[in-house]
Amino acid sequence: MLLAAPTCDQIVCGLDKQQQQFLLPVDLPPLKALLDATITAFVTTTNTRLANISPRQYAEFVEFLGRARDAFNLLKPDGPTQFRNLVGYLCHSYRGKRKLVALLNERFNS
Repeated sequence: MLLAAPTCDQIVCGLDKQQQQFLLPVDLPPLKALLDATITAFVTTTNTRLANISPRQYAEFVEFLGRARDAFNLLKPDGPTQFRNLVGYLCHSYRGKRKLVALLNERFNS
């Protein structure tokens, strides 16, 4: 059974009531544009990192993506879908790196 990932609103990011009143929702301007640009930069950085990755670095890269998945799940309502699309894109684009694709599928598609 899959549970929905908690959102920042549900967790309230560990802030007390006084601090919460100053929070801006991340799915509305101006933070939405900033978050979208950040995710685009992350995808670009991920592609750059994969262009020069060696098999010894695959496990570290998969851990890096695991931490990114947590951020996607917390910050965007459609974050889990965006992350699955990113992993699917990586598996398709780098299918020549079979060990990496196997690790990605094992960790994120099971």
